[in-house]
Amino acid sequence: MKARSSGSHILAVSGGVDSVVMLDMARRRYGAARLIVAHFDHGIRPESAADARFVAALATQYGCVFRAQRAELGARASEDAARRARYDFLYAAARDFQADIWLAHHQEDVVESVAVNLTRGTGWRGLAVM
Repeated sequence: MKARSSGSHILAVSGGVDSVVMLDMARRRYGAARLIVAHFDHGIRPESAADARFVAALATQYGCVFRAQRAELGARASEDAARRARYDFLYAAARDFQADIWLAHHQEDVVESVAVNLTRGTGWRGLAVM
């Protein structure tokens, strides 16, 4: 990604292996001063507060700025509603810090999204998931 004027990067870190590896690699490449660790807790899963604490501790350990937000979407929230809320949070953080947004996805994420979209009958547009 091309850096904006500040040269900072918002890293969307869920606490999963893909985003933690992204954080580790970015810190090694850019140093902590240019990284903002962003975590969005959807309030969907009971263990989500523990995920937020883990990511906060990781950001502190790495010496990165940490930004978090919690929503109460509830267990019945759609994947689309969760994604919109998360991206709204990330876009706001990017504006505040004048930074680019980095996301991490691994191959199983893509395969799972394609399978879900096919079963929903979304057609060819549903195959362009990421």
